[in-house]
Amino acid sequence: MPRVHVILLAAGKSSRFGKNKLLMDTGGKPLYQHMPDLIDQLNADRIGQKCIVSRFPEILESMKQRGYQCVRNEMPDSGISHSIFLGIRELLEKGDIEETDAILFSVCDQPFLKKETVERLIEGFQASGKGIACLCDEKKTGNPVIFSKQYWKELMSLKGDRGGKQVLYTHPEDVCFCPVEEKLELLDIDTEEVYQRMFGGLICFGYAAGNWKRGSLREMLFTGKKKLPHIISIAGAGGKTTMAMELARELKAEGKRVLVTTTTHMKHPQENYYEWKGERPLEEQAEGIRRILEQREVWIVGKEDADGKIRGIPEREYEFLSELTEILIVEADGSKGYPVKVPGVYEPVLYPGTDFFLGVMGYPAIGKPIYESSHHPERTAAFLETDEAHVLTQEDLFRIMRDRRGLLKQVTMPYMLLLNRCPPGFRPESAEESMRHLLICEEKKDFSPVY
Repeated sequence: MPRVHVILLAAGKSSRFGKNKLLMDTGGKPLYQHMPDLIDQLNADRIGQKCIVSRFPEILESMKQRGYQCVRNEMPDSGISHSIFLGIRELLEKGDIEETDAILFSVCDQPFLKKETVERLIEGFQASGKGIACLCDEKKTGNPVIFSKQYWKELMSLKGDRGGKQVLYTHPEDVCFCPVEEKLELLDIDTEEVYQRMFGGLICFGYAAGNWKRGSLREMLFTGKKKLPHIISIAGAGGKTTMAMELARELKAEGKRVLVTTTTHMKHPQENYYEWKGERPLEEQAEGIRRILEQREVWIVGKEDADGKIRGIPEREYEFLSELTEILIVEADGSKGYPVKVPGVYEPVLYPGTDFFLGVMGYPAIGKPIYESSHHPERTAAFLETDEAHVLTQEDLFRIMRDRRGLLKQVTMPYMLLLNRCPPGFRPESAEESMRHLLICEEKKDFSPVY
C-alpha cells in the first residue's frame, strides 16, 4: 500500500493573533497538539514518516518525545514555503522514499478537524488516482492537503508565503476534493477574537463512554451531529443569556448567520441591539435583519419594554424572523438573575419550530436556602415538597433539571441540560444514563452577560 508521510507546519509568527497561538489552551491541551493526536489515531499501516517543522523549542522537544522528526525553522520570516522546503528535505535525507509515496501537509491550528475526515481524505486520494487531494467546503479549499511525489520538487521551489495551494491551483485537473461534513472542521484559530469565541469563555465537560470530555459549548452540544439545529430555545436559570451569547459567538465564528431573541423578556443590550418596530413593513424589517446578519458581531432582536428590558417580537412574526436566519437562539423564560427556578404554568415559552432545547441551572444555588436562591421560591418549595428555608442540594437541582414538570417541561425535541458556574474539578456522581444529557460548565472568566 502506498504510504502517506506527514509534515506538520508549526513555525508561523501568529502575527494576526499577537502571541504564540499554538501554545494557547484549547480544551485542556495546547492548540498544536490536536493534529498530532489525530494522526496517532489513523491507520498506522498507511502512515510513513512523521515530521514537524517549528521555530518553538517547547514544541520541538515535545514532538521529539512522540517520535517525530523535528526540524527547526530558523527563518520563519521566509514564510510557510520555507517550512515546506525544510520538511520535504528532511524526509528525502532520511531516505526510505518510494515513487508511490505522498505527503500530507497540515497546519496545527484546526482543533475541530476530525479523524474520520482525514481518513476519508487519505482514502479518497488513494482511490482517485490523482496527484493532489485536499479538504473543502462549498466555498473554499482547506487543510490538510496531500501531494504525490511528482509535486515535491515544485513544492520545494515555492517562495515566501505562497503555500501548497499555489501548486494545487496550478494543477486543478489533478485534484481530488474531499468535502468536510461540518465547516467548523476547517476553522483555523487565526485571531485572538476567534480564540476567545471558541475557547475563551466557558470550560465545558460532557460525559461520554465513561469519561468526561472537555471542550467549547458548541463542541459539547453539536460535534458529531450531521445537521445543526435551526431554532435553539434556552430556559431555566443561572446563565441563560450568557449561554445564548456564548453559543451565538461560537457559531458566528464559523460563519453562521445567527441571531438572538426572546419569547419573554431580556435585559436590554447596551449595543448590537436591533429594535423590531411593528409599524415597519416586513420587507423593510427583513432588509434590516439581513444587514445585521452580515456583521461580525452577534445581534439581539426584540422590542422595547419597561424597566430596562426588551421583550419578544409579536408572535405573528415569529416565522418571518426565523426564516431570515440560519440559526436562531431564543431565551424562552425569565429568572431575574436567580440560579434556580421551577417553571410557571405558562413556562417555558418555546419558540415555534424549536428543534433543540438547552436547559440551564446554576451551581451557586447549592448550599443556599430556597428563599435566597430561587426565582418564585414558593414554586420551588412546592416542587421539592419542602419549605422555603430548605437548603438546596445537588440532588435537588438535578431533580428539578431532569423532571418533566421541571426544566424538561414541554420538551419533546433533542435537548441537553447544563449545570453552570461549577467550581473547577466538580463532577457529579450519578448513574451513567442520567449523565448522558448533562454538561458541566466551569467559570473561566466573568460570566456576566456580554452583549
